[in-house]
Amino acid sequence: MLPLIVHQERIEAAKARVDRSDVRNALNIPLAATVAISIAVDPLQKGIDRVLEAAVRQPNLYVVIVGSEKGWLRRRIKRLGLKDRARLVPYTSDVMRLLRAADFLVHPARLEAAGQVILESLLAGVPAIVSDICGYATEVVRSGAGLVVKEPITNETLAGAIQDTIERLPAMRAAAVAESNRLIRCQGLWLEAVTRELEAGKPRRDGAVMLAAHDVATLDSPGGMFCQQS
Repeated sequence: MLPLIVHQERIEAAKARVDRSDVRNALNIPLAATVAISIAVDPLQKGIDRVLEAAVRQPNLYVVIVGSEKGWLRRRIKRLGLKDRARLVPYTSDVMRLLRAADFLVHPARLEAAGQVILESLLAGVPAIVSDICGYATEVVRSGAGLVVKEPITNETLAGAIQDTIERLPAMRAAAVAESNRLIRCQGLWLEAVTRELEAGKPRRDGAVMLAAHDVATLDSPGGMFCQQS
């Protein structure tokens, strides 16, 4: 079981101050609007069609789709009458800035071994709605920063999860911010523990490395290890 791994550039981006009004103005989205964000290079695999169908049932919700501008997405947006509320954005390395300008992530993936974007959302202090097949869905449950929707996902169940998230947004955002602070605090700690054990020459007989107990703790559920204070 591996610990959660967050790239350093994402950590730095999470620490940076973001004026959400700049991002929303650039996307022509009202500052007071409720905004959901989805990030996917492969939109069908990650369930972007599900997000659009659910958004129809949320008439005041804006949706930002990052990572793909495929023709079928544009046609689906037009057919569903979402042209005024949906924004397609090419993939960008500045994804953390977009995340922090949104109110929550929607990631109802059909196939997702882990889901780095889920971890990035929590790092950004943004709640996440995810399908239960995602490996990092357990992190959403553990932190309380969002909702996990069980397969098979229907348009009605996803729209209901979105409505529930909107109604509970202040509490979920607070949980996401707490999780962000934890991830930032613990970044790199597990690597330091591994290094210390290797230098001390204390590998286990099975070849695995014993991590310092005061640095990491093991969870029974998938998601591996998480850092804790000494």
